[in-house]
Amino acid sequence: MKKVLGFGCALALLGCAGQVNVMTLGVGTGRVRFSPAAADCGPTREVCQRNFASSSTVTMTVHPADGDTFAEWGGDCSGSATICRVDLSEFRAVTARFEPATPLPSLAADSLTGAGVRSFLLNNSGITWTPEKFIAVLKQMPDQKFSTNWILMARSESLQTAHAKSPRLLLPNFSARQVFAFSLSADPASPSADPNIVEYMEWDGVARQFYFHEINLRTGAVTLNDPKCDRCHAGRPNWDAYDSFGGMLPFNRDRVYKGSLEAAALRNMFRLWNQTGTARAILEQLDLPPDMRRNTGGGFNNGRIAFRFDDESATLVEAARANWGAVARVTANYPATAPPSDVFQGGTYFTIRADPPFSDPDAGRGVDMFERFTVLDPDRIAQQLIDHPRTVADVRPIAAAILENCDVQGTLTPAQFAFFSTGSRTPNLGPLQLDTLYRRHLLPSLKADVQLLNLGGPSGLWTGFRSNIAGDTSSESMRKLRQELFRRDRQDYPVDTITRLMIDRESYLRPASTADDIRVAQLRFYLEPLGVPVDKWSMSVGGRSRTYTFANLLHRYVGAILLALHTDLGIKSTADCSAELMTRLRTELNRLPDIATTPLPAPAYSEVQVIWNRNCMQCHGDFTVNGVAPVAPNLLPGSSFAALTGGRSPPVIPNNVTGSRLWQRITGAGGAPLMPPAANGPPLSGAHIRIIERWIAAGAPSR
Repeated sequence: MKKVLGFGCALALLGCAGQVNVMTLGVGTGRVRFSPAAADCGPTREVCQRNFASSSTVTMTVHPADGDTFAEWGGDCSGSATICRVDLSEFRAVTARFEPATPLPSLAADSLTGAGVRSFLLNNSGITWTPEKFIAVLKQMPDQKFSTNWILMARSESLQTAHAKSPRLLLPNFSARQVFAFSLSADPASPSADPNIVEYMEWDGVARQFYFHEINLRTGAVTLNDPKCDRCHAGRPNWDAYDSFGGMLPFNRDRVYKGSLEAAALRNMFRLWNQTGTARAILEQLDLPPDMRRNTGGGFNNGRIAFRFDDESATLVEAARANWGAVARVTANYPATAPPSDVFQGGTYFTIRADPPFSDPDAGRGVDMFERFTVLDPDRIAQQLIDHPRTVADVRPIAAAILENCDVQGTLTPAQFAFFSTGSRTPNLGPLQLDTLYRRHLLPSLKADVQLLNLGGPSGLWTGFRSNIAGDTSSESMRKLRQELFRRDRQDYPVDTITRLMIDRESYLRPASTADDIRVAQLRFYLEPLGVPVDKWSMSVGGRSRTYTFANLLHRYVGAILLALHTDLGIKSTADCSAELMTRLRTELNRLPDIATTPLPAPAYSEVQVIWNRNCMQCHGDFTVNGVAPVAPNLLPGSSFAALTGGRSPPVIPNNVTGSRLWQRITGAGGAPLMPPAANGPPLSGAHIRIIERWIAAGAPSR
């Protein structure tokens, strides 16, 4: 943008003659001193503006902190000399980058384990570690792409809470087998956010499961398999089988739309002049994608972010709708209780793509990361089936027969069928198939809820960035928020039955979808009564774990799961429903007790505790999520039994199922408000309710 002559400093946004802005960069620290004399800039990362006579020349000298060195100037200065002079006949912007005098140590790729990171920090305990230094070490591994495939979670459901102006940062490597998660700042709006506490998710290819570690950069300690992480994650990433993640920035398949709040947020986020402290130091370490560039030429535009579709080298305000490009107008009916309004879909955009891309040419980094998780997830599921206790029946041949589309029901005796029907609380597969379909397609509206909060909730995109959108942004309205939420065009996919707009590209009418629903219903009917957490085969957080979204990808899971099961069972034949497999199936079915004559043993409390951990901990634990305090009673191990069975009005009355408030709430009996609430996902599965019933009926044993 050209300077407008004749206005002097009246238009301060354009910068003034005699004014110089200085910003320190790098993982080292130092000061910039001035002649004529003025207050130093640095060593903290604050916005540093100094004013001198408009016709003067200012001399700047760098002074690195002990242990650091000066690297180079940028903007209106250049080179690595310690002194720079600038003419202040117009506005100037200068950067000074400091780095450690001794290069940071290297982390080997084969040390990317929890134990390996612990050893690395222990062996380099003489370094005062900061988030930016640790990311700089990861950046030294260019083949891993940690600094390239970053993902911003503006509204995170992790303990590392976040919001639109201070997102959570995910750094996956190219295979998504290792993912580091950082908070950008300690923020009152995000009470659990701490940039020095890093969550590290590691895929263990030998154990075939995900581990979650906590790295404390202040102390150098690494907590392996951190229990508080696993309460929510339950051994898998909290992602789902759809392609729009409710808290991700940008939301719609990693598309950056011209004129969107998300475009404005990204411009502000990555213009380092807008950042201070640790957030600036962290963001500086990230590589911008090809369609985003940072102006480094000095002057007023120095550091400003421009997108591929911009007409100028830097844009100050997002374009009004007239400049979006081709759009289509549709009607949004979301939320269901609100009147409909028109939404313009389509327009000019670019996609922030992963490097290297995985498969889908239209996919952004968030989709790409989930696609890589999807390659790993069948191995995790197979290992769970292999490791599952075989005290009642071995689930391996049962699961293999279902996945091979064998006639399991045709092999059942009436007593065996009664065992599964009673255990799943369903008379047959029909209701489970419909329930699976419902739960599978519920997720788009749940994600829309999250995104709507991300747009218009406290510390949302609307509050933070509406002033950067051209046109009328004086007040928040549902119409404007819907516009942001449903901006992406439908691309000839059927509309979502709840939101009335397709916000995910998963087709409801995929030819195999009905067959997959039947197969998932079978998995639920036969495996959940035996204690297999089929509801955790989807990778979604909290109550949304019970959506069974993996049903949409089951065709991609079957081969890997069957290979692992066949190998572990020692079944050499790969023929569908081989005689050997069916013989093993009948053997296990014959081990099932006849519940008409032999009541099932009382569930151990550990079986019930697992249900609390999967479905209740998000609201009834001892930690906060997005700043919301837990709801009593506390259901943590060690305190949950006393909370449920103790007190003057206990939620659980031993030996009295229907009189127990807990049972009434999880079943909705007698008109009781159903738990979990609809906003947190569907009710508990029939198999889980049956376990709780049996536990209460048996006297609610504590062991």
